[in-house]
Amino acid sequence: MAALLLLAPVASFACRCVEPGPPAPAYKNAAAVIVGTVVSLRHNAEKTAIATVRVSKRWKKDIVDEIEVATVATTCAFEFVQGTEYLLYLREFPANGGYVYSTARCRGNVAMDQSEKQLYWLKRNAVAK
Repeated sequence: MAALLLLAPVASFACRCVEPGPPAPAYKNAAAVIVGTVVSLRHNAEKTAIATVRVSKRWKKDIVDEIEVATVATTCAFEFVQGTEYLLYLREFPANGGYVYSTARCRGNVAMDQSEKQLYWLKRNAVAK
């Protein structure tokens, strides 16, 4: 029996977070918060998923109508689905005179059909742009 346990594959480390988590810390830790629809999705050589997102609502920062959002290829990568509308909590990094946006599974992101609690909090506590 012990030999069987030694031969069993080692489980990979899963991303550990409570999804989607409370909206207040997600908002506090984000550079920008948006509602947007994924219009296209691609992967680069490092297996990073890059979603082109059409933005319809903004909080914390005025963002252009269409942005790219990256999520690193780890167990904490956010799983974008083309054509789906999301509430996304973004980090930003300066690059080429603009910004590169990223997110991950543990940031508080949700599909819009699951966003009632987060939207209620945002309407009461956040400043729309």
